[in-house]
Amino acid sequence: AWTDGAGDEGPMTIDEAYGAYTNGGYGACAILLKTGTYAPATRLWVRSTFVMSGGLAGVDNHTKSAPDAKSVLDGRGVVDLVNVERIPDADTAYFRGIEFRRAYSTALRKTDVKYGGVNYSGGVDVDGCRFADNAPDYSTADTRYAYASAIQAFVDGGAARKSKFRCANTLFDGNVTTNTSGEAGYAWGSTMVVNIKDIGSAEFVGCQFVTNGIPFTQKLGVPPSGAPRHSPFAAS
Repeated sequence: AWTDGAGDEGPMTIDEAYGAYTNGGYGACAILLKTGTYAPATRLWVRSTFVMSGGLAGVDNHTKSAPDAKSVLDGRGVVDLVNVERIPDADTAYFRGIEFRRAYSTALRKTDVKYGGVNYSGGVDVDGCRFADNAPDYSTADTRYAYASAIQAFVDGGAARKSKFRCANTLFDGNVTTNTSGEAGYAWGSTMVVNIKDIGSAEFVGCQFVTNGIPFTQKLGVPPSGAPRHSPFAAS
């Protein structure tokens, strides 16, 4: 978080932190983020007990820069953000104080899989986070994931249906599935912000959903006439 593993001066970049996790064989890991905006070059694959904690002041592992401070993962409409996959049954991925913004496809994806004869159905726990302005294009993104702009959780490869997904005290604002194909049949997907199917259990506590699912058809970065300033199509 505050110093990098190679002993160099200063903290890691977000991509260096991702690399340290994956190159370390996906061992148990915590990524601590100071308050600010981060633009990862690739999505993060989570395959172990894992903690990502944001909104920190950078003085220790827990002090926030402000009570509701967040660290923003910005996909810029071109990068997926987090995929929790092949996480062992006994493990959980925790996300605290993170804003998931402008993902190319679903912002946070949880996949239960059976791989090499082993079942991977670990849990996900999201608390005090925000999903904002995620706007996958249904006509180009993988349709397994583009049904939901913020969260998608499903079972793949014959895995046991027993994982747990918990989301608490989290804001969902301005998330929408776009469609640039011009086919009206895709419009129903624009209403889906969260899609959870066939897993063991899901719980949402104290969450807020506002201004989601407006079925615009323009591409990301092309504001339609009269679009609200917080729209996922805004340049900022």
